Amino acid sequence: TFSPPGVTGRTMKGYAIVLPDLGALESLKKSWTLPAAPEIANIHILVAQVPSAEGQHEQALLTSASALVAGLVPTLDAKKSAAVYITLGHVGRVPSSLHFEKASGWKEIPEYRTMRATLPFLIELPQIQKEFTMTPLQHGRIFALDLGTSKDQKTEVVFARGVSHVPMGLDTLQSTVLDDLLNSFDIIERF
Repeated sequence: TFSPPGVTGRTMKGYAIVLPDLGALESLKKSWTLPAAPEIANIHILVAQVPSAEGQHEQALLTSASALVAGLVPTLDAKKSAAVYITLGHVGRVPSSLHFEKASGWKEIPEYRTMRATLPFLIELPQIQKEFTMTPLQHGRIFALDLGTSKDQKTEVVFARGVSHVPMGLDTLQSTVLDDLLNSFDIIERF
């Protein structure tokens, strides 16, 4: 049971499953069952040991994850689910996150790839996408750098957004924000 970020007084049911490796993900496709709860808003699948993937192997991994979610669509709709997040714990590399939402027809949202499940909401990507077509330039777990093209194709804007998990008080606000801004500009300049 959880509350969406920034929302008080509303709780939702979520479901998480932790798998040891890709073999378990393949087995899950054949024997998937969800709890008896009438509604499950979000489902998180964490695959702990995934070999680092490049090129064709990465595409095969994405195809496998997409096939899993596609096979679950009737169940997801029956449970009134809104999203499935698959986190792949790559050996020797930063984990990647795959986002599948009902609003996107249960297709993977590539522009959210590598972002933690809450980041698109926190950096207001869904609102920006109402006015701009977003092309990912660089994404991390807590930041996104995107090229936005207006719907009328007349304007291009670089959107740089991120979140900070550093605790701060009034005594450290200025220095923390300054450090975060400097780090953000470093990321933009490197691109």
